[in-house]
Amino acid sequence: MLQRIQTLFLLGVIICNVITIFVPIWTVSNIPDNFPSAFIITNTDTDAIPGTVSNFILLGLVIFSILLTLIIISQYKKRKLQLKLGILNMLVLIGYMILVVLKSNEIESSYLLFSPSSEISYSVGYFLPAVAIVLNLLASRYIKKDEELVRSMDRMR
Repeated sequence: MLQRIQTLFLLGVIICNVITIFVPIWTVSNIPDNFPSAFIITNTDTDAIPGTVSNFILLGLVIFSILLTLIIISQYKKRKLQLKLGILNMLVLIGYMILVVLKSNEIESSYLLFSPSSEISYSVGYFLPAVAIVLNLLASRYIKKDEELVRSMDRMR
């Protein structure tokens, strides 16, 4: 199970998702304390604003993706089911990325409206879902190759 390369790619998806929970998505300078944040917004003028989870949908999607990836890894004998769950995981990750982009655009316009001197810079947490999607695609590709190999062996018998 763990020797297969697709399992390593799926573990990479889990690692990216776990890191996404704990690292800031973007950093903003000169922000007021009462604006919402996705997971963590770091203020560059003061040390840091305490991390808040203002959008439970984002957190729920990341946790769902982690659990779904664990299920995909555990279903190593059922490759067709793995492929279907991989597609579902891909949709969850794409939905997460869309929501993060929408949320960041909303917050960016709010900060620029109230404080034009604010500078918004995207952090590593903004790009990790894209890395998770690529790793999920690679895992699905290798799962499909395994399924084709098993089918070819069945034909030879």
